[in-house]
Amino acid sequence: WNVRPVWMVYNKDDDQMCLQNVTDLKKRFTALRGELRVTELPGSGHNAWSATYNSPDFRKWLQRQKLNLVSYPSDWCDPAP
Repeated sequence: WNVRPVWMVYNKDDDQMCLQNVTDLKKRFTALRGELRVTELPGSGHNAWSATYNSPDFRKWLQRQKLNLVSYPSDWCDPAP
């Protein structure tokens, strides 16, 4: 099973985030041998994306990611009538 790398970022005092879910997710990724990075920011509230997208480390990490696209055979789709 090919598990894509994930970098999860959340604010420490986010009332929408359940820390048990983070623990469960870490266990599942470890079992699947997936790459999971978890960053807890010191802020509060649900908006962790502003700090994440402004982070040079995140942008560098994101640029290193590759997606292997699937190519389908030419006869995969039915020809037009």
